[in-house]
Amino acid sequence: MQTNERAEKMRPADTATEATQGQGIRPVTPQAAEHVRRLFDLTGERWTVPVLATLRDGDHVRFGAVQRALPGLSQKQLTHTLRHLERDGYLLRTAYATIPPRVEYSLTELGHQLVTRLFLVGKFALDHRQKIETARQRYDAATAEREAMSQAS
Repeated sequence: MQTNERAEKMRPADTATEATQGQGIRPVTPQAAEHVRRLFDLTGERWTVPVLATLRDGDHVRFGAVQRALPGLSQKQLTHTLRHLERDGYLLRTAYATIPPRVEYSLTELGHQLVTRLFLVGKFALDHRQKIETARQRYDAATAEREAMSQAS
C-alpha cells in the first residue's frame, strides 16, 4: 500500500456528518458539539466515574458511604462532583430533616444509562489493551529513532 493511500485510509473524518454516517446520528451542530464536550469534561474529571460506579449498585447511598468507598476523595471534591452530577440530572439527592441531617444519593435513569455506556468504554479499553500497548511501544520507538536521527544531524 502506498504511503498516500494509507494516510487517506487513516485520516480522520472531515465533518461530523461523515464521522457518524450510517450510525443513525444526526450531523453535529456547534451547540450539540458543546453539549457533548461538556459531558466529556464531566466524565473526564478524576472522580466522576468512580462516584458513578459507587452509586451504580446502591439504591440510596449516603454521602459518608460514597466517601469511604473512595479513599483519597476529599469532602470538598465529593461535594463538587455530586453537585455537577445532580445538576445534569444523573443523580438524585434526597435530604431528610433529621438530626443529624441525612442525605442520600441515587442514580436517575439517565445516570444508569450513562454508567452503562461508560462501562462499555472501559470494557473497550480492557479488550484492546494489548493493541493499545503495542501501538504505544511502536510510536515511542519511532519517536526515539526520529529524535536520535535529528540529534545526529
